[in-house]
Amino acid sequence: MAVIEAVIKFRRGTASAWATADPVLASGELGYETDTGRYKFGDGVSVWTDLVYKDLAETIADSTAIGRSMLTAANDVAVKTLLSLNNVSNTSDVNKPVSTLQGEAIANTLTTATGRAVAFSIAL
Repeated sequence: MAVIEAVIKFRRGTASAWATADPVLASGELGYETDTGRYKFGDGVSVWTDLVYKDLAETIADSTAIGRSMLTAANDVAVKTLLSLNNVSNTSDVNKPVSTLQGEAIANTLTTATGRAVAFSIAL
């Protein structure tokens, strides 16, 4: 099977170059401003200055309100808040609580591996 390699490039230029040329982009064609990082999609009719800027959250068709909020969140703390993970910390594994079921599984594994019984207790 032949492998075909391709490079896809979008039309790009500075904001002032786009405004000066004011081209009509083909329907679905993307135009990227290299100095601002903003972009627009053509509709095949409107000139550049009449098109609206898009952002990542708007171009993801299936993004939910939470998804959009996560994409535009100011920082990781804001994302944790959106996901109700405010109380999640970077506690080391040694200090994390273990459920009774997890403890029993660990004890059974150690017993099988070492041939010696391992006691497990959980503090409530």
